[in-house]
Amino acid sequence: MHQQPAWTVVIVLASLMSGSSAARCAAEEEAAKRQAPPFNAPTALTGLSSRPIGIAFFPDARRLVAAEINAKIKVWELTTGRPTASHDAGTGYFTGMELDPTGTLLAVARKESGSAGQVTVLDASRLTVRYTIATHASGLSFSPDGKTLSIARSGGLYTYDAVTGRKITMTETKLRFDGASSIAFTKNREAIALVLWQVDGAWVALWKPATDDKLRRLTGYMARTYRTAFSPNGEVLVVGAYQKTDQRYSDDGDVALSLFDPVKEKRIAVFQERPLDVTAVAFSNDGRRVASAHKGGVVRLWDAANQRVTAVVKGSKDWQITCVAFSADGRLLAAGTGVEKEYGWEAGGQVLLWRLKSP
Repeated sequence: MHQQPAWTVVIVLASLMSGSSAARCAAEEEAAKRQAPPFNAPTALTGLSSRPIGIAFFPDARRLVAAEINAKIKVWELTTGRPTASHDAGTGYFTGMELDPTGTLLAVARKESGSAGQVTVLDASRLTVRYTIATHASGLSFSPDGKTLSIARSGGLYTYDAVTGRKITMTETKLRFDGASSIAFTKNREAIALVLWQVDGAWVALWKPATDDKLRRLTGYMARTYRTAFSPNGEVLVVGAYQKTDQRYSDDGDVALSLFDPVKEKRIAVFQERPLDVTAVAFSNDGRRVASAHKGGVVRLWDAANQRVTAVVKGSKDWQITCVAFSADGRLLAAGTGVEKEYGWEAGGQVLLWRLKSP
């Protein structure tokens, strides 16, 4: 593993932001840099040829898997930093990746020019293919017990036996949408939370497939791209937004991150730390911490209960962070990064690892 001395982590304590408090909070962050010693520089897992679209720790936190946009997958042993398995789908590109809660199966969604797409389920350790489902997947997720795999796409939600790939149920909906960037079960598994997007914007919606075929909007329509993550029990949804143009946010103004109660369908907290553009978000396994990545190579750790920033990671502006993940024990934080170029992401990627102090 290679050392990345350009990255530092700074311990800070910043209260919940309002628009008028941005300058004060920035000053507190600068003061914290001078007073608190940085964490050690992160270690890097290298060997990626393109940006990762998804990363995940295995339950024992000894291995990590990353799926690249160019349809390749790699597993590393974290104690040595060496790859232990790899898979090349050959053509097309990956649009989603999910590791099941037991660390046994890995599902990836792939699109290819001129085809409807497919979902491939692999042995997570060896990266050998178990089965393939010929379907376009806007979003995919394993159930909390790892026994079923749900695939969301325009027109319905399809549930499969995760081990065999046998279709169990198909629930249709009249709503048509271009994609779902995230799906997850609520705690009682009676409702599904989705982040839906179309060409010019996105919104967060709830769906109770057992009772109706309508989607209940949790947020307004936004002319921007959402980044989302659910707490492990499905009771809290964190929503960040990444604005790629100079257009003003249409509904929420300068809101970087929001926490929602998806069951009560209401917003419960707002974070407004700058920079506002959010490129990735993740919840820790215990639900106590949120990691948010921002444009310009910045990662923040948040106390979810108190809505406070507890640490800031300053990185290279040449790297765009595309995904973040906590280990199950909360002691490790990983960030998948790629070099953002004007005409694509072909310049390579890597995964950075930080060892965190107890919250």
